[in-house]
Amino acid sequence: RKTMTIFSDYLPIDFESMRKKDFLEKMNDSNLTAINNVKSGGGWSKVTICNLCGNDKHDISLNKNGVNILKCRSCGLVFSSLIPNNFNDVYSEEYLKRSIEFYESNSDYRKKRFGKERLQILKKYKSTGTLVDVGCGIGWFLELAKNNYNVLGVEYSDELRDYIKTNKNIPSVKELDEINNGSADIITGFDLIEHVPDPNGFLNLIYQKLKPNGICL
Repeated sequence: RKTMTIFSDYLPIDFESMRKKDFLEKMNDSNLTAINNVKSGGGWSKVTICNLCGNDKHDISLNKNGVNILKCRSCGLVFSSLIPNNFNDVYSEEYLKRSIEFYESNSDYRKKRFGKERLQILKKYKSTGTLVDVGCGIGWFLELAKNNYNVLGVEYSDELRDYIKTNKNIPSVKELDEINNGSADIITGFDLIEHVPDPNGFLNLIYQKLKPNGICL
């Protein structure tokens, strides 16, 4: 038996502490940089089939920076019409720079507001064991979690993995595939699923990596 649960809450968020005033502007500039890197690098693959239900009928829900965001007519899933052929075009040295700028400066607030809350949820099911955080970024959640669990990050950016190893002594691997099947007690993935090109396949892979009675948050 393995449990995969989605939690949601509506506790207050102090956006001034969480994000600088120019966060959205800088994030969009960063996205434009990534788009240009993809265009000049490995290019794009078109997505025409809904990852959730397999339907090929959809409508344009939004156009953002020249990329159509589609909505499935059958199940309502919203997804990008384009994904990079080479994700290294996205996770370049620029990605490390903006990750530190956007998230390291306010990591204390994130730990206080989100980290402790997430740990409280996890401890209800597993108080010890191996915790794998997929898309760990600068590792602020793992900084808290390593007080209770044996932690491992999964982070696609080579530069970010070097950063959290050098500065926070947090081990990590590039992709979830590198972890042995049935080896994790807990797998977490926060603000992540929207970045995954194959969400269905990703959830199935998480299931494979969990121990019996393992949990995913």
